[in-house]
Amino acid sequence: MQCISVEEDLTLTRSEKKALDELKLRVEKNLPNDYMKKEVYLINWIRASDGNVDQAVKMLKANLKWRKQNKMDNILREDFSYMEEEYPIDLSGVDYTGRPVLLVRVGDWDVRRSHVTGEHDENYRYSIRALELASQKVRDAQARGKLVTRFQVIFNMDGFSLVQHGCLQCIPPYLNFLRDFQNYFPGMVDNLVFINAPQSMKSIIQYFRPIVRPSFRKILHIFGTDPAEWKPFLFKIIPSDQIEEHLERGKAQK
Repeated sequence: MQCISVEEDLTLTRSEKKALDELKLRVEKNLPNDYMKKEVYLINWIRASDGNVDQAVKMLKANLKWRKQNKMDNILREDFSYMEEEYPIDLSGVDYTGRPVLLVRVGDWDVRRSHVTGEHDENYRYSIRALELASQKVRDAQARGKLVTRFQVIFNMDGFSLVQHGCLQCIPPYLNFLRDFQNYFPGMVDNLVFINAPQSMKSIIQYFRPIVRPSFRKILHIFGTDPAEWKPFLFKIIPSDQIEEHLERGKAQK
């Protein structure tokens, strides 16, 4: 089991505290949102840069630029209801410690269709919105006094096919999503779990491994199609009543 405790996130070493104080002095006046000025947020950039303050400043500035270009402060107010049936995402559950659970039924997503119909940009934005929404749920929990610093991510690959999900035109959006996930949401995910992954999908994941950062590899768990393998893992982290309905449900059951 590889869960990162709240204590690990909130406990700073002496060197981390020194680097964090320096980072705050250098960037605080340029941060547009109050949550960005909190230590629980800023420490993620120190750790993502292995304690190098100059690198943390560079990464944080790149993040601010990306957020402005993509209008991330407005994304949660945008209407994506027209995409929710075709690209199901659930964020209603929490794990045993109150962390939000982002569950994506990838097998129900017709990724190839989104490219054929010209919806790939909207699809990407919808996907990034899910990460922002999960991050906002973490911040909301913190505002209520909850000791929550991360969220869980589950990709249910049941129904995955190379035609719909592994086509050549599907690969660049995956790469873009992985890049931005790593670059702009550091330290926000506790476990990144793939379940019901067929062998063909596992081969694609292996293709992406060289660009996956060590911090992501530590939280990455890939399970095949046997529930006897992945259910014990998931249900030690998340109560079954929080996610089981969404694990079982698919388009054929709607």
